Amino acid sequence: MQLASALHYLPRKPHQPTQRTTAMKFEAMMLNSLFVVCTAICVSVLTAMLA
Repeated sequence: MQLASALHYLPRKPHQPTQRTTAMKFEAMMLNSLFVVCTAICVSVLTAMLA
């Protein structure tokens, strides 16, 4: 119980929303590029099989 009350008074790090926003934009860009690459590979495999 003393540990929980002591943890309550520890200083918290200030939130930095700009870093999180930048990270989310980077992750979204990476997921979009992964989708485009996977789609391109699937299309190229299908065209190779049909040719």
